[in-house]
Amino acid sequence: MEREFRQRREKPNYKTLSEETYTYGNGNFIEVARKEVDGNEFISISKGRTLPDGTKRYKGGIGFPDDAELKAFIIQTLQEM
Repeated sequence: MEREFRQRREKPNYKTLSEETYTYGNGNFIEVARKEVDGNEFISISKGRTLPDGTKRYKGGIGFPDDAELKAFIIQTLQEM
């Protein structure tokens, strides 16, 4: 029985257009960024911590299309919580 091997895809080449970082607690941060990949812009919200040497270690994140209605929904929902 032959094994099928998945080909590794190349990682997309993300370009960060702008970012804002909020630091809290003991080296934790939340980063909100506008990014572009293959000509498509999107918004990402990432969570992580800053290591003692200053590098960022990301724990998780979410990305969504740069859509005005979606951004308005997120902003409104956060303000109401």
